[in-house]
Amino acid sequence: MRFVDSFIIVGAIVSIALAFGLWFSGIDTVESLMIGLLGLVLSVLLDILIRLQTGQWQLLDTLGLLNSLHKHPHLSVKIRIIVNCYLELIERNKGDLFCDRSHIVLENTRITMQELAQGRLCATPEEQINLDTTLMKNAKQSVWSTSYVSPEAWWKTPEGRKYWDENVSALRRGVKISRIFILPRGSSKELVDILEEQQNADVDVWVAQEKQIPPGLAEDYMIVDHKVVSTAELTREGRIRNPVFSIDPLEVEKAKRRYELLLGHSVRASELAELE
Repeated sequence: MRFVDSFIIVGAIVSIALAFGLWFSGIDTVESLMIGLLGLVLSVLLDILIRLQTGQWQLLDTLGLLNSLHKHPHLSVKIRIIVNCYLELIERNKGDLFCDRSHIVLENTRITMQELAQGRLCATPEEQINLDTTLMKNAKQSVWSTSYVSPEAWWKTPEGRKYWDENVSALRRGVKISRIFILPRGSSKELVDILEEQQNADVDVWVAQEKQIPPGLAEDYMIVDHKVVSTAELTREGRIRNPVFSIDPLEVEKAKRRYELLLGHSVRASELAELE
């Protein structure tokens, strides 16, 4: 049952009050009632106009959605499946575990799509490696990156070697790669081998001592073609936490400024005294 709109109720009260007010003022009863009735009619008409306008915008939104789905049939198929599955869960399993989970999944999907539309991708640690490798594979002009892990934790692993192979392929395509290794005091044989390997492949290799750089610059990230930045919290043991990819120009610019600042506290690997 539809409840009477509050706008009409207020209009009716005002109209009745106006009619009685006019009647007590000495105006003819019929005229008072006519004026009150006219006020009520105007209230109803205004309510109808408001509802029509609201319905018009809702109709336009619906038509816009239908037009978008018509232009992208693959999206239409996925939306239809999601809606049908959701309605089936709601009708069959009211309030149970699966129904509650469907609400969470839909909300997470909405948040993820909004983040992607804003140029931000939050990945899992497992996805980070594949996505970084893909970024390197698709690089066209330049790559600025840092390396804040021990050699054994990344560069000597199968995933690290696969990533390095994409570095070599990018270099052959003419991509300029600059990399800053953030190191603890001293160096190891494995580290020297990696630095020499990357230098010999024409990577612009720099070295920064962790204890000599400003706080907050010891981080692992990559900037590809000055358009996308990949960042993550990375421990010395190579454990990845909270990887994020962004194409937001502001985030890319901030990463570039951090890289340039770190570069000012670094030396070329070829000039490093420890390398023998």
